[in-house]
Amino acid sequence: MRRFVNTILAIVTAFIAGIMTLSIVELVTDYTSKRVEYHIGGEVLVLPLMVILLYIGYLIAKFYFYFIVSERFYKQGYKDAKRGKKPRE
Repeated sequence: MRRFVNTILAIVTAFIAGIMTLSIVELVTDYTSKRVEYHIGGEVLVLPLMVILLYIGYLIAKFYFYFIVSERFYKQGYKDAKRGKKPRE
């Protein structure tokens, strides 16, 4: 049940993040298209900022899995072996 809830939360979070990203891109393009001379200003930096944030999120997730989740797997396997259980497949 917990895995199901975590999956639903991840899907909802990704959906909300996608909506927010598209709304920001829409605002930037709308604001840029309303300019008289079509000069692009600082709003061009929004897309590279989003790419950087995605990369930072990837690094955080990688760090979380490598140090926290893998440690849980190791400890669970150690406890199972200590109790004499067969490994899960």
